[in-house]
Amino acid sequence: MSKSVSKVCEAKQEFYRKKGKIHAKAVEGKFNRLRWAMVWLTQIIFWRLLVELGE
Repeated sequence: MSKSVSKVCEAKQEFYRKKGKIHAKAVEGKFNRLRWAMVWLTQIIFWRLLVELGE
């Protein structure tokens, strides 16, 4: 019984152990350019509508 409890405690400690840092990866390519184009397009539409409705 104590061996299984010990294994559970060890597994929990391993799960919460500090791991290496995560760094963002530089992304290039067609889909990244498309993503940025869509971000700009939606922002332009949003701000144009906001300005027009505010008048």
